[in-house]
Amino acid sequence: MASPALNDQQKHEVMTFREQVVAPSMDKIVILDFFAEWCGPCKQLMPVLEKTSRAYAAKGVELVKIDVDKNEFIASQFQVRSIPTVYAVHKGKPVADMTGARTESQIAELIEKLIAQYQVNPVATS
Repeated sequence: MASPALNDQQKHEVMTFREQVVAPSMDKIVILDFFAEWCGPCKQLMPVLEKTSRAYAAKGVELVKIDVDKNEFIASQFQVRSIPTVYAVHKGKPVADMTGARTESQIAELIEKLIAQYQVNPVATS
């Protein structure tokens, strides 16, 4: 993803993305929510994503929110054309487009399938 032609902002976006999304996705399913503060549908979907992600956290699911206005380079790499756009990421790669899922039950069903398909192990609780 990174190239020598990246400016400082783009380098920061890539570094942050690697830390917050790629690294955790090596052993988890990361739900990647592209949103904007001004987006009405984003504001409606976000609480549903947050609740569902919390419910599946112990099964290896994590939610990461990416503000498209502050992370234009990352949004462009994912070819985000409208928001909200939601992907599931595992092992550093998008494995499912979850954008069409809007209800808690639809999101939960997709998460269950992804956990089974990618054999994500539950996170050990301390």
